Amino acid sequence: MVKAKVKWGKQKYEVDVNVTEGVETLKAQLFALTGVPVDRQKLLVKGKVIKSDDDLSKFKEGQRVMMMGSAESLPAAPKEKIVFEEDLTDAQKGAVMASIVPPGLQNLGNTCYMNSTVQCLKSIKPLNEALQEYANKPASQVAAPSGRKDPVVSTLGALFHTMKHTGGYATPMAYTNAFRQAFPQFNQRGAHGYMQQDADEAFVELLRVMANALKKDGATQGNVVDDLFGVQLESTMVNVANPDEKPQVTTTWQRKLQCFIDIKVNLMYEGIKKGLEEELEKKDSDGNIAQYKRTSRVKRLPPFLAVHFVRFFFKRDDTGAGKKCKIMRRVKFPLMFDISDFCTEPLKKLFAEKRQRLLDEQNAKLGLKPLKMVGKGDAKDKASSSSSSSAAAAAAADDKPSPMDTSADDDAAGGGDDEEKKQPDVDIDPASADTMGMYELSAVVTHKGRTGDGGHYVGWARDEGSKWLMFDDDKVSECTEDDVLKLCGGGDWHMSYLCFYRRLSDEEQKARNDKSSAAAKKNSTEQ
Repeated sequence: MVKAKVKWGKQKYEVDVNVTEGVETLKAQLFALTGVPVDRQKLLVKGKVIKSDDDLSKFKEGQRVMMMGSAESLPAAPKEKIVFEEDLTDAQKGAVMASIVPPGLQNLGNTCYMNSTVQCLKSIKPLNEALQEYANKPASQVAAPSGRKDPVVSTLGALFHTMKHTGGYATPMAYTNAFRQAFPQFNQRGAHGYMQQDADEAFVELLRVMANALKKDGATQGNVVDDLFGVQLESTMVNVANPDEKPQVTTTWQRKLQCFIDIKVNLMYEGIKKGLEEELEKKDSDGNIAQYKRTSRVKRLPPFLAVHFVRFFFKRDDTGAGKKCKIMRRVKFPLMFDISDFCTEPLKKLFAEKRQRLLDEQNAKLGLKPLKMVGKGDAKDKASSSSSSSAAAAAAADDKPSPMDTSADDDAAGGGDDEEKKQPDVDIDPASADTMGMYELSAVVTHKGRTGDGGHYVGWARDEGSKWLMFDDDKVSECTEDDVLKLCGGGDWHMSYLCFYRRLSDEEQKARNDKSSAAAKKNSTEQ
């Protein structure tokens, strides 16, 4: 490692250069400092241009380097009334192709774990925009203790910007080098090159570094990442043997939910429940070891919910050596996830009231008598009401009993239009109040293979409607919701490892129910 003195216009920088890395790594560092994109940098040493494949081992302590290039955005291309294909530049052709099918990412040595995760994060629009905005900002406008932009976050934002104008596939060289340099555990090499890594571990580290860089005024936790992914949990711990002992209530934050898998777990709902309800041993108030039960409930619903399927674990053999093993069990996940069962009581009550109003409005449009929602233990007359609840079922999650199941009740007072809209409980997060607890699947990271240290990762992201895209490194292809639902495991095919869900607002939920009601009314008229 040597210090180089880089001059760019009137600005001078001291840069720590790892001479064993390539020129692209040096350019990535300079991009983070100056905002000059890698492809627009020209580096000179003693008047000679440094090429991308040049060896930096000749660099000496205090090596002087001159950089040329502009950090300003490129001028917009002139608009033409008629443009023929042969008149388009490669960049314009790439932009046209990217608008039809987004570009893939080149595998730079067992980087499928990274490519699949990046493609799923790219599909999250607010995060995508925040990263590009950060990359385009001068270092002086970034609030960081070091006064410099984070190279991992900067190069990822620049990569997303490049992918908007790229057809086929993009080469994430600058970002990959910055990521490996920031996190040495992902820079491990074996006999045949770079080693395979864990997509969830990369996701966690990436969220952490983005949270430190992407500050945002008014965000829940002070940054964009926690504003988008932050889950607030309220945990209650009770003494099983001594119910009279005062329960211990704590509040914590995390950026994903865990889906634990064992021989009894067949659904994502069951795996999440297993993670939120656990038994443990600890000392009670008298200093004796006692059995406790901790139950956690969601207090704040993030706009985007990440669910990690805990498929990998370490197992030690007779010699004491550890081996990373994989749970191949089939665990189904839904296209629509109803999280209400895992929420605090104020949230559950709010969701029930809003769903009741929506149900009353829906049945009024269908000309049906008022209905009321029932819990899991009150299923009377469900069969007789199946026809009227079909539209509501379309909005419910498909991997657990639906809270929108209905039963006829002669004493129910319609309540829909005349009922005064209640204000949310003061203990409810404002963002969580604009939803009924429903999430739509938006992206999936899958792993194919039977070993934890090998196999292959692929990203899947919703394009529009029921159309999905499969991102297999540099290859991108279309697929359907049915293809995505097959990613549940149980064999040698791709199986879910990370699922990303997007929270539906009240307006979105109402629009979907109105569409279902209109379709049901049309079918009844035709019959």
